[in-house]
Amino acid sequence: MAAVPRKNDINQTEEEYPRLPRFERDFSTCPNWELAECWYYEFKRESPLARQIVVDWRKICDPPTFDGFLNMAQSMLMPPERGHLYALCPEWPSLPYLRIPPAERKRRFSQLFSNETKSLAAELEPRPAPPGDLSVQEVNFILELPGEKEKTQEDVTLRIPWWMADKEIKRRFAACGY
Repeated sequence: MAAVPRKNDINQTEEEYPRLPRFERDFSTCPNWELAECWYYEFKRESPLARQIVVDWRKICDPPTFDGFLNMAQSMLMPPERGHLYALCPEWPSLPYLRIPPAERKRRFSQLFSNETKSLAAELEPRPAPPGDLSVQEVNFILELPGEKEKTQEDVTLRIPWWMADKEIKRRFAACGY
């Protein structure tokens, strides 16, 4: 007698879990510099809350195009940030990220982040010291009081997303002159 497959069985039937289309599972064709936005786009497609927020926000935009959404965001003083491209893409959440033609994705990136070096440097901007700690400037000032001639510390606060590819991390350091 054959066992009836359960949901936790390793050998599940294709009827239970249909195969995903290539663009929804194979990101090898996505350029490294786009991987972060691709990840956010696909991750947010799975969030009912994110979908509802974006759908409600988009209701006041006419025409419902990328340029229209971008203009609306900028008029609301919402500067574009990395990880939020999905909200401006009219294809989201219906279509996978890689279904947007590469030339159109590149055009959108250039509108969002016109100065790549400047936008990357903004991500590496020094943060203030946590409460109870001295800032780097304060520590350097104290060290200079007894006659120290060189500063012994510098602010090296880094925020490196865990999901980012090594090539992208290296590219960002290079863009900032390191």
